[in-house]
Amino acid sequence: MSSVADFRGVMMRSDGIPPRGSGGLCGTFRCVGFVAKVCVGMMGADDTNNASIIERRLLTDDLMILRVKRDDGPVAPFKPGQWCSLGLPRADDGTSPLAARRPGRVRRVRRAYSIASSPAERDSVELCIVRVPGGSLTPRLWQLPEGGRVWMDDRILGEFTLDPVPADANVLMVATGTGIAPFVSMVRAFRGERRWRRLVVMHGVRLAADLAYREELEQAAHDDPTMLYLPTVTREPADSDWDGLRGRVTALVSAESFTAQTGLTLDAATWHVMLCGNPVMIDDVTALLAPMGFEETRNLHFERYW
Repeated sequence: MSSVADFRGVMMRSDGIPPRGSGGLCGTFRCVGFVAKVCVGMMGADDTNNASIIERRLLTDDLMILRVKRDDGPVAPFKPGQWCSLGLPRADDGTSPLAARRPGRVRRVRRAYSIASSPAERDSVELCIVRVPGGSLTPRLWQLPEGGRVWMDDRILGEFTLDPVPADANVLMVATGTGIAPFVSMVRAFRGERRWRRLVVMHGVRLAADLAYREELEQAAHDDPTMLYLPTVTREPADSDWDGLRGRVTALVSAESFTAQTGLTLDAATWHVMLCGNPVMIDDVTALLAPMGFEETRNLHFERYW
């Protein structure tokens, strides 16, 4: 089955629905934007969408946080780590041969995005999205203001959750780019709930400006003695004010580096590792952890971009 990637962090089947278990979704991301909220979407007489953008915040020219609200009420119940599909009518709808054979049917460009908001906030969902030049959907999303209309699937899907992780386990979450989104949902949902013994969140990006949710995760780690947050950058200019870690996030997972940065021992008997983002990172970390006793479906869980 063919796959189409509209942006780094989304895996789509040719029919527009992400493969089961792919979660869609995770990518890279600060010009300062502002937040505006609206109560009513800008609906027209020929509107075929079912949701409105109620919050739009640019982190960089190519990284944005959207909050989307459905017209028909709260979103379906979901678990932290799951994803939803967002879409717009195809730009060529009505002119293609398929559209001519099926008049009246709205054909949409759809992509899957991990949900960053907590399941307790069902009035809307928060999504972290990266723009891909030439993409079928994201450049159009960038043109929509607060109140802009989009389509959102009523289903929320995905298996990349904490369900297989025991409550007394230590958890290492490793993300690249927007792969941080499902982990943000987990932290928001379970912070202070004793869902894990120790939690380490590692986030790798190119530039410090791409660290979506950095301030929130820093605050969460400051407030929670069981949590550590370790962001790292690979292409941040040497003369910038960044004084944090540099290098690929993969390097932080090696046994020696992990212990040096956290003061903890990464033991397969007591840790579960969750990976989300670039498949190269996932493959590299998986290979690094295999000799240590980490195995897929047992104590190693991942979500690929594509």
